[in-house]
Amino acid sequence: MARTTDATPGEQLLAQLIERFPFTAALVANTEGRYVAANRAASELTGYGQQELLSLSVWDLTPPAGERDVDILWRAFLQQREQSGVYTLVTRDGRTVEAPYAARAHVLPGLHLSLLKRSSE
Repeated sequence: MARTTDATPGEQLLAQLIERFPFTAALVANTEGRYVAANRAASELTGYGQQELLSLSVWDLTPPAGERDVDILWRAFLQQREQSGVYTLVTRDGRTVEAPYAARAHVLPGLHLSLLKRSSE
């Protein structure tokens, strides 16, 4: 399980919990959209190593043409606290992948959880 080293006990617990979702990609982002925790399934979905994901943001996994839309979606998500749908992301090797997702804002203060379904390839 990858997470930042200066995590609070609550953040550490959240990171431990997301690792228990072996078939669901789980990413935790802060309010600025930077990833602070990711499980192995997220690494497999995106092609990035777990530690690499912690250097990325929501926008880094978004196709360039969709960045403006993600700005709008991110602000709406933080305000509405829940969001679901299909997200198009860019993998490390440049492929685009569509993944159904459900997200919950403020699972801990300033931390937001996204769960993405991996394809059954």
